[in-house]
Amino acid sequence: MEENLKLLIDRIDSLTYLCDNDKHYAYDKIKFELDALLISVLGKDSSEYLYFISICKSSRLDSEKAHLLRGILGAVRNKLLIEGIKISTTSNWDELLHPIIYKTSYKKLNDGYYAESVEAAIKEINVRIKNLYKKYKSKELDGADLFANAFNSDKDKTLLMAGTDLESQSGKDEQEGYRLLFMGLWKGIRNPKAHANTSLTKEQAIERLIFTSMLMNKLDECIRNAGLIE
Repeated sequence: MEENLKLLIDRIDSLTYLCDNDKHYAYDKIKFELDALLISVLGKDSSEYLYFISICKSSRLDSEKAHLLRGILGAVRNKLLIEGIKISTTSNWDELLHPIIYKTSYKKLNDGYYAESVEAAIKEINVRIKNLYKKYKSKELDGADLFANAFNSDKDKTLLMAGTDLESQSGKDEQEGYRLLFMGLWKGIRNPKAHANTSLTKEQAIERLIFTSMLMNKLDECIRNAGLIE
């Protein structure tokens, strides 16, 4: 990904942190920077920019407004990530791969086994969570059921927390979002390949490997935050 995109994403993450923690003193800064980001990335006529203008009419930051601004920041971040993937497919895209994904799938991809490289990457995510769940919850689950339980929104039942808490609405939303992303990885990307003769282009495989790497990086973070030992 180009350096300027990385810098933009880092800045978005910083602004998101301010929104998550209701940093009222930084509201003007958030508005100013987000205004410029939306215009440069999505344009003044975009629905996101018009929505941003509508919620920033007042000068006060509260929890509800912070949550809305966080959603807009997420939309910009996703747009930049997609742009980064497009750039990476024609340059040094392999630098975006998680080390486990690289080891498992890179050679398969270069040898022309595009769908197989993606399936192998998804299986690595499944195996890591499966082993952890069996170790700490004394139960063996697999695939979508495993991910649904591992990212349970009940703090007494969950194994992996996507954020820092399950008490706030934003924490619950983040947990639910990653629960659905991991389940979608299995049901929407892995299962069609496993159950049908599905073919992928090289570019499609690269996009999927970068996505699995993003989830693998998130898994690393969850394991560290929970103090789990693999």
